[in-house]
Amino acid sequence: MTDFPADVETHYRRPAAQRRWPPETEAAFRASVARYRALDESPGPRRYYEYVDHKGLVDEGARWLWEAMVVDHETVAIKQIEQDSSGTVHCFHCYR
Repeated sequence: MTDFPADVETHYRRPAAQRRWPPETEAAFRASVARYRALDESPGPRRYYEYVDHKGLVDEGARWLWEAMVVDHETVAIKQIEQDSSGTVHCFHCYR
């Protein structure tokens, strides 16, 4: 098992218990979280992307920003910030 900080450990134990994940599912989920943490902490070059929904396809006036890395010729999002049309900001990390 990967050692996570206490707050991250608590965060991921809750859904595992609520959803009654078998040990294999929890292990796979933890491995995925560890992979994204390692990418985020790595010194590799970053790419930044932005999307603004001017046409109302999702939430007119909403804006998304991503921090990403290229891994094995694929772009992998590490972090995301979303500002919805009301101005509320949500920050997402793939491992928190």
